[in-house]
Amino acid sequence: MIISVKEAIERELLKDERWEGVGLSSYVYEVIRNILGEGLSSQIEMAGFRGGIVWIKTPNAVFSQELSLWENEIVNRVNKVFNKPILKGIRFREAWHGRQRQAFRGRD
Repeated sequence: MIISVKEAIERELLKDERWEGVGLSSYVYEVIRNILGEGLSSQIEMAGFRGGIVWIKTPNAVFSQELSLWENEIVNRVNKVFNKPILKGIRFREAWHGRQRQAFRGRD
């Protein structure tokens, strides 16, 4: 019997709980982006999702600190969308995306 690739994935890979997080992470990212809105979402980058923890890169430490104050609210709203405790926490970290800080440019 020949089955499609989609059927094979649904039958075999999705039985393994490790694969469940692959599709789930993209949904969690989208929900977080919707919660934060277009303005804030354009300033962050999702770095990972594992064990119920989302890792988010931010442009600077101040931005990370501000978002961390809203962590509980974001987690509660994400879990409310999924109607179960999918998200346990959020970790924010400063990431410069390969750019240097303006203060250090041009110094000899």
